[in-house]
Amino acid sequence: MSTKALDLELFLNYPGIIPLSKSNDEFGGYLFVKDAGFPISLKKDKDRRRYDVQLGRVRSEVLAGVDFGEHPALILRKLSEFIGKSADGDRGSQENNDTDFYRFVMREYVEFKKFYFNIGSKLSHDMRCIEILHVDESRRQHKLQIEVKSDCKAAFNAKIYDLPECELQDDNSLLSLYGKFCEVVALYQPFFDLLDEIDDTCWILDPETPKRKDAYRRIAITGNLSVVIQFNAKNFVELPILKFLGPKHECEEYSKKLTANFSKWEPEDQILQEILKLLELEAFPKKPVKASLEELVLVNSGECCICFTMRLDDKLPEIVCPNPCCSQLFHEQCLYQWLFCLNSRKFYFEIIGDCPNCEKLIRCPLPKN
Repeated sequence: MSTKALDLELFLNYPGIIPLSKSNDEFGGYLFVKDAGFPISLKKDKDRRRYDVQLGRVRSEVLAGVDFGEHPALILRKLSEFIGKSADGDRGSQENNDTDFYRFVMREYVEFKKFYFNIGSKLSHDMRCIEILHVDESRRQHKLQIEVKSDCKAAFNAKIYDLPECELQDDNSLLSLYGKFCEVVALYQPFFDLLDEIDDTCWILDPETPKRKDAYRRIAITGNLSVVIQFNAKNFVELPILKFLGPKHECEEYSKKLTANFSKWEPEDQILQEILKLLELEAFPKKPVKASLEELVLVNSGECCICFTMRLDDKLPEIVCPNPCCSQLFHEQCLYQWLFCLNSRKFYFEIIGDCPNCEKLIRCPLPKN
């Protein structure tokens, strides 16, 4: 038989076997014989002349009569014949539940590939995990990792994905689950466009490496003042929550501007321009390619005065001492623990005590949890 004919036989007769390399030097999956599934892997040796074959749940003598230098389709054909004649084939049939599961997963995966043949995807060797790389209309990449369960009706669980305010429900159809994922990605396209514009034109202090699920940005305004903008991802045209971080007098100045300009918010216009209008700014400063010492004041002075690090649980210091002669920064978590240990005064939503640096009064929100 020709190589093309054997390739076709491999595809049609052994749906449980999938290529694990583009060069077809490695295959893996399950060989189904008499309604029993046998885990198998075929990988070419260093000389690329023969296949190293690992076959589970069968006696080693079953492999003795097979020429592993042949095409994978011929190897699998002979293995199927030998297994069918052996007692192991009968034992394997006791595991019909596993066999049904593997057949179900392969059927769903093959159906998915028929509909989305141009989508990058990968089925793990044990058929318990499917990875899909989705590219949206703006050429942004979105990774989706799906866990395949065998102990419930809704077998496909969207385990890892990078989307804001989204919870994908389990589904018994791979096509259906991926379709839901695509719908959510399409829904968030305008929001992703906005965040991309902000990331490209502003000096982003936090998050350090933004992800699609991050619906906030901390943006530098001046050398020691920044603003945290928290968007509603599902309705990003509504007025976002703005919180200023920096010296008290500068925060108060911008808070007054924000209050005075609330009524000017026009969500039909460009959102970034609307935010700038609220703050009476022409533009946010861009991150310098090579920052001078003055430009890096915000970053260099951004260490927490308690733990002496910039980031704690991937968060920058959020609290600034209101004393103009101090203006030291603190992580919310660090300052709370410090004040709590000193038996500071607790109120409904905050704790008040002495600043660790200047000993003047400082406030800290109580932990949410």
